[in-house]
Amino acid sequence: EGEVREAFQRASERLHASLFLFEPSAHLDQAGASITEEALRALYDAHPEEFRLPAQMTIEYVGAFRQELDEQQVARALTALALDLAEDVAAKRSFDEIAASRALTIRSAGPFPVEGPFGLDGPDPALLEATATLQEGQMTGVVETDAGVFLGRVTTRIAPRLACSGAMWRQ
Repeated sequence: EGEVREAFQRASERLHASLFLFEPSAHLDQAGASITEEALRALYDAHPEEFRLPAQMTIEYVGAFRQELDEQQVARALTALALDLAEDVAAKRSFDEIAASRALTIRSAGPFPVEGPFGLDGPDPALLEATATLQEGQMTGVVETDAGVFLGRVTTRIAPRLACSGAMWRQ
């Protein structure tokens, strides 16, 4: 119960929300307004950094989540898996070999901004941090977190780029 409470508090401490109340009828005149391609292009050209998408990556990961294991065997199972994975990494086995030999499901996630913030729905932030400096195809060492034990591999890196509207791509 204490672990659940701590996990909830950690997740809750990261959440921030803003609420804006307004009267929709006060903005009806703007609802019919349209922006021209020229105005959009001028805005884009004047403020390109505001349209920049950060570097992103996608990852695959294997491991065991604490919540997926038998409650009374959690510590022993995670320790055994961490030792097995460390042995596999030291033996320079590939990510796919490790996943297959340990009967671990390969999960995919992303794209995520390389430098965060990381969403609450994705893999553990510690796993994302461990993959942040890796090149495409590289694998992490064993990553032990409060959530479980994992290995990660970067599958795609996307360089920072300027976002463009469909009309701008056509030009």
